[in-house]
Amino acid sequence: MIHQELSLAPHLSVMENIALGVEPARMGLIEWRRMREAAADALTQLGHPEIRPDGIVSDLSPAGQQLVEVARALASGARVVVLDEPTSSLTHADVERLFTLIRRLKSQGLAIVYISHFIEEVKAISDRVVVLRDGANAGGGRTAELSPETIVERMVGREVEDLYPRTPREPGEALLELSEVQPGAATLTLRLLDLRHAP
Repeated sequence: MIHQELSLAPHLSVMENIALGVEPARMGLIEWRRMREAAADALTQLGHPEIRPDGIVSDLSPAGQQLVEVARALASGARVVVLDEPTSSLTHADVERLFTLIRRLKSQGLAIVYISHFIEEVKAISDRVVVLRDGANAGGGRTAELSPETIVERMVGREVEDLYPRTPREPGEALLELSEVQPGAATLTLRLLDLRHAP
């Protein structure tokens, strides 16, 4: 299980985090060479051998730290990996790398459970969708056969048209005007209307 809030020890090394709780030992002493090799093997499986097993976790980017969590799952022999909102702190480029990694893990025979409320991500990465609402299964099916609108309807329990009812709007008087705004400029002209007597 890889939670949205990563459960790493930031002051420890990558290999210590990967082996945390299951450190290889002999006669009560940690076998550092085996720990390093196991960490390097897991990172290579992920396609990220550039992450040094002896590097400190706090020095890694959020995406790098997430990879350490996945490497920990691989090193423990997990066949099912649950990712809970994994893209919440990632850049667009890191999201694409994560999706590439998920596809690689799937091709290796691992089952991936991907929890997200971003429908475009679910459509991009999943084979099947299950919608949970109020702790119950609200329906699902093959991702390719479900439209985003259908998924939203199952998420909220009503038709999509009911989500944001459209009502007539009339533009009012401008409340804030900006002029002569230039990139990198230190000055700009503002005119803020007096709202004290606004209807």
